[in-house]
This record gives sequence, structure tokens and C-alpha cells, in this order.
Amino acid sequence: MTRDKTAVRATTVEGHKLRVQAFVKKCGDLPLTEVTRAVASDFLEGLDVKSRTRNNYAQTLKCVFKSAGRRGRFSNAEEDNPFDDQRSKVEGESYEAFTADELKTLFGKLPRETKPVKHTPDTALPWCALIALYTGMRSGEVTGLNVADVRDEGANGATVTVFDLNERTRRLKTRDSARLIPVHSALVRAGLLEAHPLPLNARDLEFCQRLMTSDDGVVKVWEPGASEPSAGCSPQ
Repeated sequence: MTRDKTAVRATTVEGHKLRVQAFVKKCGDLPLTEVTRAVASDFLEGLDVKSRTRNNYAQTLKCVFKSAGRRGRFSNAEEDNPFDDQRSKVEGESYEAFTADELKTLFGKLPRETKPVKHTPDTALPWCALIALYTGMRSGEVTGLNVADVRDEGANGATVTVFDLNERTRRLKTRDSARLIPVHSALVRAGLLEAHPLPLNARDLEFCQRLMTSDDGVVKVWEPGASEPSAGCSPQ
């Protein structure tokens, strides 16, 4: 199957819409000519987000004015674009990495239940961390797994159990994110394949819930169809 790599993903469009909606909600549905650099700066500075996310807002809104300029609805000069040159400098965060011994201790002490009465973030997170460790998946890929995504795949005359990352039941970050990842033997020894239901989008979480880590490090559960997450818990 050949994919059109020039097509804009629905998730990308939705992200732009949400950022524009946030601006309108905060500043009002102003005519473009009334959005000054001061208005743009105050809006961006008022966002309670990290610099990288703030820059996403600046880029989206800059493109709104750029598009209007191409259509003759606004000045096409960059210096007239109120969101031009409003990006913040993203500072690299400094931290002391865990040592190999510390990581062994950390992952070795995580409680992992294969047959809890009901899966919760507390029972699912240890498995999510272990899966991420042995697969290199993004956090969103791990927490977006369904039970059906753990399956057997024929390869070179043998059968391999894999995590099947596909777009049939989830939205992947990029088109090239769809892939098969072998289930590491350490996950098998830990009891992942015996876990029922699997500590992912399990039946008692109705398969459609998602765990998400926000900027403040709080894990939240998204209910099906909800626009806001329910009360979360700290991963510590």
C-alpha cells in the first residue's frame, strides 16, 4: 500500500484548529488587522505550557496570517505578521541520568500484576514502563496498544509474537510509525502474555481509554468521547 506523503494528517489539522480556538477563546474573534504584536505576545506569554508547545502556537498562528496574506486579506510582508519572530528559545533541560544499577533496581521493584481484579493506572503503568524499556516505543504508542495488537507473525519459517503498531485502531505520530516490534523474551518471562486482560486498553477500561502524561508529569485517563481527562495520578 502506497501512502501519499504530501497529504496532511487529520491529527495535524486538528492540532492547528485547537491552537486557533485557544487564541479566539482568550482574545476574541478579532479581525486580523486588530491583532497586534502586543496582542500576539501577551497571548503566547499567557500560555501555561513549555516553550516547545508555545512555539507550536506561534507557528500555527503565524501561518494563519501568512495564508491570509497570500489571499489578499492581510499584508504579505513578514514584518506585518504579528506572530512573526515570536518563537521562544527552547533551552535543553539538564538532568543526571540514572545509572545501570539504578535502572535495574527501579524496574525490578515495579509491582506487576498479571491478573488484577480491575486494571487501573497503578496496575497498568508498571507494564507500560517495562514495554517501553524493551521496545523503544513512544509513550503514546505504548498506552495506545490494544489487546489485539499483541499477536503472532510468521517470519523465516518461524512464529514470532509481536506488537503490531498500525493505524486501524489508533492515530500514529507519523506515517512511518506503523511497524511490527518483536515481544522481548524479558516481557514474556515477566508474564505479559499471561496477563488477562492485558494491562493496556483492557476490557475493564473499555479499550477506548487512554493514559496520557501531561506537562506537569501527571498521568491522566481520557474517557471515550471526553474533551478533558478525568482526575489523574502522579506516576511517582
